[in-house]
Amino acid sequence: MRRLAIDAAGYLGLADARARLEEALSDKDAALRVRAAVALGRIGSPAAVTALSAARSRVQLGSAERRAIDAALAQLSAPGRDA
Repeated sequence: MRRLAIDAAGYLGLADARARLEEALSDKDAALRVRAAVALGRIGSPAAVTALSAARSRVQLGSAERRAIDAALAQLSAPGRDA
């Protein structure tokens, strides 16, 4: 159920969910952490950069989680995004 809620928040661009998604970056479920990173990238709030960067420092290079975080950070720094 939590995975579905995270996915929905990302697809719908629910900026109000940002804080909860940031908390999910520390969840014990790795798949949930990946989904949270993807959702944060989709929402596009530059305020999520700090939490994503902190999560990035805790994960293994080359992991699915690291790739999801890197992709989210890239989305947040893409041209046309507000800083």
